[in-house]
Amino acid sequence: MGANMADILIVDDSRGIRTEVQGFLSKQGYKVITANDGNEGIQKIQSHPELKLVISDVNMPELDGISMVEKIRLEMENQQIQILMFTTENHPALKKRAKDLKVNGWLVKPFIGEKILPVVKKLIG
Repeated sequence: MGANMADILIVDDSRGIRTEVQGFLSKQGYKVITANDGNEGIQKIQSHPELKLVISDVNMPELDGISMVEKIRLEMENQQIQILMFTTENHPALKKRAKDLKVNGWLVKPFIGEKILPVVKKLIG
């Protein structure tokens, strides 16, 4: 594995959330990088083709999570990468849109490591 290889990308405009999730998953042995909005998320995915999983917030400035997923799935034609939405949102219409874009999971904040870990393990081992 190269020095800059990463397994998981966390996209959230909250530094606290990014730090918390990154810290937790790093302790579990995953290599984690972060982005603070959808645009930066897209850039990180382009520069890290080895990424296996994106954990993304929905509500972010610049480019929101669902729009970022649209770009990943439709414009970049990346169907392999696993995507987990991690958000305060629980709106059925948003969840349907995410599902139509083949989002692999939807977790509602707050962050609870014991809740997220089995999902991550299921998606990327």
